[in-house]
Amino acid sequence: GRRDDSVDIEDIITRDRRELGYGVGNVIEKSSYKIINETDVHYLEQEIMNITDVFLNKIAKGNRS
Repeated sequence: GRRDDSVDIEDIITRDRRELGYGVGNVIEKSSYKIINETDVHYLEQEIMNITDVFLNKIAKGNRS
């Protein structure tokens, strides 16, 4: 975990706002791939596997963009 991990919702909101102030939101918006983590761990694992497959297929084909 992160040094600033917390289970307290107010701490989480404060950290998220701080990071958005650093421009993290802009970086996320410009990303080619996003994993939305708003459901259960099984869905998250499946999303990670799907994106991993995309990356591995691109590497296998020599397309790294």
